[in-house]
Amino acid sequence: MERHPAATHEEPSIKIWLHIAASIDASRLDSDPHLNCVAALQTQPSTEWVLLGTTEIINETHEPKWITPLQVDYKFGSKQFIKLEVFDNDATGRKIIGSAEVKIGSVVKVPHFELELIHGPTEQPSGKLIIIGEEDIISKQNVVLQFKGLNLEDKDTFSKSDPFFRIYRKSDTNEWIIVYESEVIQDNLNPEWAPILMGLSNFCRSNLETEMKFEVYDYDDESTRELIGLFEAKAKHILQPHARFQLINPKYIEKKKNVNVGQIEVDEVNITEAESFIDYIKGGISLNLSIAIDYTSSNGLVVNDNSLHKLHEDGQKNEYEKAIIALYDILEPYDNDKRFPVFGFGGIPNWFGLTSHCFAINHNEGDPYVEGLEGILSSYHRSLSEITLDGPTHFSDILKRIAFLCQSDRGNVYHVLLILTDGEIHDKKETIDQIVAASNLPLSIIIVGVGYDDFTNLIELDSDRHALKDSNGKSALRDIVQFVPFRKFRSEPMLLAKEALGEIPKQVLSYFKQVGINVRQLNRQH
Repeated sequence: MERHPAATHEEPSIKIWLHIAASIDASRLDSDPHLNCVAALQTQPSTEWVLLGTTEIINETHEPKWITPLQVDYKFGSKQFIKLEVFDNDATGRKIIGSAEVKIGSVVKVPHFELELIHGPTEQPSGKLIIIGEEDIISKQNVVLQFKGLNLEDKDTFSKSDPFFRIYRKSDTNEWIIVYESEVIQDNLNPEWAPILMGLSNFCRSNLETEMKFEVYDYDDESTRELIGLFEAKAKHILQPHARFQLINPKYIEKKKNVNVGQIEVDEVNITEAESFIDYIKGGISLNLSIAIDYTSSNGLVVNDNSLHKLHEDGQKNEYEKAIIALYDILEPYDNDKRFPVFGFGGIPNWFGLTSHCFAINHNEGDPYVEGLEGILSSYHRSLSEITLDGPTHFSDILKRIAFLCQSDRGNVYHVLLILTDGEIHDKKETIDQIVAASNLPLSIIIVGVGYDDFTNLIELDSDRHALKDSNGKSALRDIVQFVPFRKFRSEPMLLAKEALGEIPKQVLSYFKQVGINVRQLNRQH
């Protein structure tokens, strides 16, 4: 049997046009200034600045409003900075008037963004920039697609195949990039998969001539799946209602076997312009980060060098700190008040004297919030001398607490819960019940596994393939959990956020669609 590893997904991007104006300190200019603005992009962990573009030159004014917009590919899960430099150009060359750097997330969060221009090593103010970030209209086109399989080959001996599919598009460098992976349909050779809703730009870069590839697999487990068949076609052919495609299996062709492995039919196609994630963000949505930290004894005594909670005197960060920093850096611009609740579980706080599976590490159950990243890390550092590591590992109390926060906040808040844990949970049934109950709330749950456990139970909570069902058989209304093992990104922690947060925009949109709140209604609530 041929084995196929899990696919790597490309991070979705949204094209943003940056419209730029400035107000320059007139004392820094001569009587005939010729001003332009140059933009560069930095995506961490790289430190390289990549040129985005240059505006036209405007003369005889200290308040230029450049016509030429600059384009950037915005990626929610990546830490992206824009550097803007304003120059005065004359016959002898150009001199810099001032520069500014800003996270792209801060720009797209508001209708217009202002920041100070600074100049020279002493960082003297030289004016200000006004930036309007506008989403490209093409990025707002969505495609709804539904596929079904016809007479798929049976790969199982005692039952029928459990098929799922992947869709790829060909990149500019002729590589296949996965754009979608479906759920698994159990024991069915004529499956009808759930409809796909995705941006047309993510599907085929809004280019109908893009080469696409469709692969169908029989699912066995997370590491084992067998290819049933595939086909390749241009996007314009796939986006045709009731189009049918014959699947082929390259292995059979090599062996000159004439085996019919089935067909794929396009059951539904609909291309629409819809409200986007950025529409909701600009409409006032606050993404509120909450953090839950594992204080169970399996982390190891804090004084031991091999403890996962070890605080290093040389400034090196442990895995808990690195994970917090990576996700905080991405989510911070989208949190309106910059105050973050931080909870612990599985330990014995010295102010309680009993094992608790949900406690505020700042000692204040009525106000568990701390200010900014410094507040989060300092509270965590202090807590390690105030909490006895214990156990077992339970999530359900934390989930109840966050559900209460979700129900208490107004309609312009969407919660992101980061759970940091070193091992398997011991209240799996209760945790699943809480996740299913919370699937109708404005909530996404990111679970980061630190250390070296295999995290089997936690992987099952990430229901990309099968909807979670509670102990009464009720299915989750939507997928709200993403699990990521930290060890996968130990050498580049900033890439952790890209993997962990990649589904947040989709989950935000699915929630507001589910509850029927559009941007206009959101603005009225706000």
